[in-house]
Amino acid sequence: MYRVAIFNDSKWRDSPGSVFIKHELHKNNPGKFDVRIISYHLWEQVLNYFNPHVVMLNHAQGGRSLTIASKVRRNGGKALVLFNEGIVEFEQKAEIFRQQRGARDIEEFLCWNDITAEMVGGVTVGCPRFDIYGKYKGLIDYKGLFCDKHGLDNEKPIVLWADSWPSAKFAYSLQNFHRSNWNDLKNTVADKWEDPDEFAKGQFIALEKFKADIVSTKYLFPHVQMVVKSHPMSDRIRWETWCRENGVYLLHSEYSFNAINAADFVVTKLGSMTVAESWLLNKVAIKWGTDYFTASSVEQYEADPWNVDNDYSLLITAFEEALYGKHDWDGAERDSYLARWGLTPSGASFAVADRIKSTCYDNNYELRTNTDLVSFENAVVQHDLAYGNQKLDAFGNWDKAVFQQDIRDWMARIK
Repeated sequence: MYRVAIFNDSKWRDSPGSVFIKHELHKNNPGKFDVRIISYHLWEQVLNYFNPHVVMLNHAQGGRSLTIASKVRRNGGKALVLFNEGIVEFEQKAEIFRQQRGARDIEEFLCWNDITAEMVGGVTVGCPRFDIYGKYKGLIDYKGLFCDKHGLDNEKPIVLWADSWPSAKFAYSLQNFHRSNWNDLKNTVADKWEDPDEFAKGQFIALEKFKADIVSTKYLFPHVQMVVKSHPMSDRIRWETWCRENGVYLLHSEYSFNAINAADFVVTKLGSMTVAESWLLNKVAIKWGTDYFTASSVEQYEADPWNVDNDYSLLITAFEEALYGKHDWDGAERDSYLARWGLTPSGASFAVADRIKSTCYDNNYELRTNTDLVSFENAVVQHDLAYGNQKLDAFGNWDKAVFQQDIRDWMARIK
């Protein structure tokens, strides 16, 4: 069998799309593939024991990715990159994509859209995780199930306030990690990100203003259930304390598509992926904030009228219009934006699976054997035990580790 390792950096962002790829490989090539979706924590054990023919990374930036790709090549395998993001929010962000072009030991770049494919010299396949809004839409929780799960009232309006400021915590903690991580990833080539400390401070200030707007709006609309969906990499303790003090329901361990689907409408940061996901579920997204510069964010800003520019009076007007159904736009610009940036259910999971299959077939890998599958399985078990009761990892990220139970659950739901 061909052995494929798909590395996941965050179960909330990466797991569904990765499982869709695995499902397509197994369904269309019975008995030929052993596909493992594994946390990056285990990259050394994956390469040493599982000895994969193909490894899927989510970017070519940083020492870890390049080390993995180099070792895979020396072992006779191939490293592919399927980007974990595919939009260019501001002009210099393009440099973060371009600097990966020609990265050593990378066989192929798989991109969401033609824009980023041109930057990195890759091919356009779409984004597998967005296939849940098409072929796999039945896997999204319906509102009644969501409300039962979280103790919400199915008969009352739900407004989702989605946090998209994950770097805010670095304004007051883990600053050294943030600086070294961004330097390693070469994020600082982007002019808006050249100073990690200042960027974190700006995110913190914006997030605190966002919180203040939630509280003020809650008093004006007491019959509405205000629900916060915190970013998976935000400071969970700080959010838990704030929500408890202000009588706001907090979602942390939840997939964004479940939360958006249950909401009547969404308020979130301009330029965030939550806006695109809301549109895919035909939900109004009130775009909060003024940090649009060029490229995708300004296109998102212009795609529909729900922009409030950090102006509370505009927010309340938009809130009332969205709550009482007084919105009127044809959605053509919105759909154009989604299509241009590859934010659509496009069958990307099949396209990626096909690229993996072709890579294996082209290199005649069938006779390769693993090094020590028993040791690999033991490492996976030990990883899940070690992280199972740990909320906060060494880098300040909450509930981010990918557990095999999550992968098994997704596979069972698909079947």
